[in-house]
Amino acid sequence: MLYAVLGVSGALIGWLTNVVAVWLLFRPRRAIRIGPWQLQGLLPQRHKEIARSVGEAIERELLTAGDITGQLTRPEWKATLAVALTEKATAELDRRLPAFVPASLRRWFTEQLERIVQREGTRALDAVLADVASSLEELHVGAIVEQRLAAFPLEHLEALSWQVAGRELRYIEYVGGVLGLIIGLAQAALVASGWVH
Repeated sequence: MLYAVLGVSGALIGWLTNVVAVWLLFRPRRAIRIGPWQLQGLLPQRHKEIARSVGEAIERELLTAGDITGQLTRPEWKATLAVALTEKATAELDRRLPAFVPASLRRWFTEQLERIVQREGTRALDAVLADVASSLEELHVGAIVEQRLAAFPLEHLEALSWQVAGRELRYIEYVGGVLGLIIGLAQAALVASGWVH
């Protein structure tokens, strides 16, 4: 009976402690005063600081302006842009040519335009991408992430956290119960052996 009581109570205390700890990550959203103390969830209390830290970490470690520039100047990306530019130019030419222009002449105009765009478009595209790349150096990815996270409503942030890490948060709660059970059984063993009175 001693093992059952201490084991179950230990498991219940461990599980409940971790449930409260997980709950305190997100709630209460507004500070509650209890005498000289103030109770508020970690995310609501430090929302702006967390947004700044996440923004700085993303800019420093995950996504720099150089990374974006590198992606924009990849040969495959340039080729895709060149094809899109050619298609847009020929579609616009076809739209603007009067209906009475014969199909053979239309085709000749389109072929000429495609050659010009392919020949000159690559240089123009390189120049545009170079301008974009230099402008991206002034882009502060971290500041953008910080602003977005700081403006993100807390209830959405909580829902997103549960969506991303809900299983892990539940696992933390259950681990608390298992650890409480082990501690309760250890206490029962100590009491039964006479080490503790």
